[in-house]
Amino acid sequence: MTSKEFQANARVFPGAFTFDARQPGAVAFEYSFDWGPFQQLAAQNGRAELAWTPPLPPEGSADHNLRVRTVTAGNVSSQEITYYFNILSAPYVSSKEYPESQWSGGAGVPGTFTFTPGMPGIVSYTYSIPGAVTEEVTVPADGSGAGTMTWAPPDRGSYAVLVRGNTADGTRSGGIGYSVYVR
Repeated sequence: MTSKEFQANARVFPGAFTFDARQPGAVAFEYSFDWGPFQQLAAQNGRAELAWTPPLPPEGSADHNLRVRTVTAGNVSSQEITYYFNILSAPYVSSKEYPESQWSGGAGVPGTFTFTPGMPGIVSYTYSIPGAVTEEVTVPADGSGAGTMTWAPPDRGSYAVLVRGNTADGTRSGGIGYSVYVR
C-alpha cells in the first residue's frame, strides 16, 4: 500500500491509496478506515486505487488507520496490513529568506512568508509572532488559497510564526508554529 498524499502529516485534500496484491490470484481488496467495517474494491491485474477525501479533523489534527487485505475468487483472504497516518488542517508556511529552523537573515532584514492551505476553502490567514507581533494580524488568501506577509525581525534570536487558516464561514484550521532563527 502506498500513497503520495497521505503520509505522516497529510493535509485535508483529496488523494489516493494504491494497493498492490502479494497474494496470487487476488481479485479484490478489502479495506477499512479507522477500525470500521470492511468494504471491497475490485483488483485489476492485482492492483487497485482507492480515492479518499479525509474529514476535517475537529481538533486540527487526527490520527487515522487504513487496514487492507486481498481476497481470491475462492474467497480466501490474505493477512491484513495496517497503514497509520495523520491528517492536519494547519497551513504550510515557507520563506526563502528565513528557512524553517535555520539561522538566517538578521535584525531588521525583511523576509516574505508564504502560507498555503492545509484544507479547502481558505480565504485568509491569521498570524502572530510572540515577542514581536503579539496581536493577531489577518492577511487575505489569493485565488489559489495562498497568502503572504512580510516581516523584519526586530532583533537576533528565535521566533515562532503562529498561523491559522480561515474559511468564509468562520471555520479556523489547526494552527502551526514556524520556527525562525535570526542571526
